[in-house]
Amino acid sequence: MAEGLHHKLSPPIVVENKPGANGIIDEREAVKSEPNGYTLLLAPSATLINAAMEANFPFEVMRDVVRITKVAEYPTAMVVNKKMRVTA
Repeated sequence: MAEGLHHKLSPPIVVENKPGANGIIDEREAVKSEPNGYTLLLAPSATLINAAMEANFPFEVMRDVVRITKVAEYPTAMVVNKKMRVTA
């Protein structure tokens, strides 16, 4: 994805992966960065939705993050043992 963006945008694209804490580490770093238009965060919407509902999250999702585009869409499924009494 970075290579494709590099051909569309003039500055080089540098990818910094900061894994851990279910995405919170890289999200917090992106939010703390200078708002100069050069920092992009690629995060699943579920992570940010969960963050918006958590009282002690390290930043305010609705205030500090602006969604600019959807990159991908994929189905999600929940699977449980058939012995569990779960109904749809």
